[in-house]
Amino acid sequence: MMSAALCNRIVRHPAALLTLSLLAVACAGDKDDRSDKGDGPADDSPVDSKPDEDKLGFDLLFSVTDLQTVTRLRLGPDAREADPDDRVIWTFHQAEIWGENAMKTHGLNLVDGTIYVGTLDYFTEGAAYTVDVKTGALGEALYDPKGVTFGGIPNPTNTRATHNLIPWGDELISSDTHNNRVLGVSRDWEQRWEISTETLTDPYMRRLFSNPNDVELVMRDGVEHLMVSARGDNFNHVMLFEPATPERAGDPPWSPVFRYPEQNNYALLHENHNPTALADGSGFYVSDSANNRFLFITWEGVVTRQIPAPDCAPPTGRAILDWPRDVVFTPEGTMIVADSRNDRLVEFDLRKDDCLSDEDVLWVHNELEETYNLVLLPHTDGWAE
Repeated sequence: MMSAALCNRIVRHPAALLTLSLLAVACAGDKDDRSDKGDGPADDSPVDSKPDEDKLGFDLLFSVTDLQTVTRLRLGPDAREADPDDRVIWTFHQAEIWGENAMKTHGLNLVDGTIYVGTLDYFTEGAAYTVDVKTGALGEALYDPKGVTFGGIPNPTNTRATHNLIPWGDELISSDTHNNRVLGVSRDWEQRWEISTETLTDPYMRRLFSNPNDVELVMRDGVEHLMVSARGDNFNHVMLFEPATPERAGDPPWSPVFRYPEQNNYALLHENHNPTALADGSGFYVSDSANNRFLFITWEGVVTRQIPAPDCAPPTGRAILDWPRDVVFTPEGTMIVADSRNDRLVEFDLRKDDCLSDEDVLWVHNELEETYNLVLLPHTDGWAE
C-alpha cells in the first residue's frame, strides 16, 4: 500500500498526473490589473498535443503569510478571462481559530484530503492546525499554545516549532525555525526526537545547522527519505536524510546522506525555500529566493536547469521577481510562482525558453501580502468536485 507521505508528494508534484491543459486556463489584465497567470514546464511533452476535455484544469492552494489565510483557487480553461477573486472556492482565515493575532501562515502539506498548516509568530510562539481541502473547514488544532500573547515579548523557551509540518505515521515532523531544529512529536505534541546541532554528527552540519523552514517526505530508490530546507545566515542548504536507527533516546531516526551545496555559498543557493522532489526521482527543484531564481538539482548535486536561465537578459516589467518562495509547474510549459515580496501569484509561459520577460506573463493575482506556499490539485484526481 502506498504511504500517506508518498500520496502527499504525488499531489504536491502533479506534473506526472496533469495532461496538457493550462494554456487554456487563462489570463486577463483586467481593469485593476489583478489577473495574469502562469505555470512552468515539468516535462518534454510536445507543445502541440491536445489535452482530453475531461483533464483540463486544476485548482491551486496557496498560503499568504501576512493575510493569515489559506485559499483554494479554481483554475481551468477560462481562468485567465476572469478576476482571480471570482475563482476563489474558499478562503480559510486564521482568525476563525484564535482571533486577530500576529501569527503568519506558512507551510501547506496535503495528505489524504487534509491540509496541514504551520503558522508562526516570529517573536513568541507558533501554532498548527488542519483544514479540509474540499470545504475549507477547520479540522483540528494540532498545536495550540496556551497562555501566549502573540506578538508579545520574545521567549526563547517557547516551541515555535510550526513553520512547516507533515504527518509521519503516528507522529508529526515539524520545522522549528527559531530554535534551529527539526522536531518529531506525538499527535499531542510531546517531543520524541530532534535534528539539531546537538544530535547531528557531521562536523560541518553540527556547527552550522540553523533555521530549517521546510520539511518534506520523498521517495528515493523505493525508500522514504526526509528532505529539509534550511536558510541560516551561514547555512543555506537543501538536505536529504535516510532512515537510521537512533543510538540514544531523542536522537533522530534519520541520517544525512546529501546536501546542496556542500559548503555555504550564496552564489549557489541563498535563502532557499520549499524544495520539491521531481516525479522521476532524479532530484528536486527549489526556490533560490534571494537570487530570484529556481534551480533543478540532481541527487548528485548537479544543477541541470535554472529559471531564468544564465544566458537570459534580466527580467523586466511584470516579469521581475522579488523573493519568490515557491513554484509549481504544469506539463503545458507554464509555471506559477509565489512571488512573495511582490505580494502576488504570477504565471509564466516557458514553452519558448527559460527566460522571463514581460511578454511571458500570462496571469497575475495581486494584493496578496507575502505569498508563501503553493499546492497544485489536478482535476484528473477528482479535486474539481
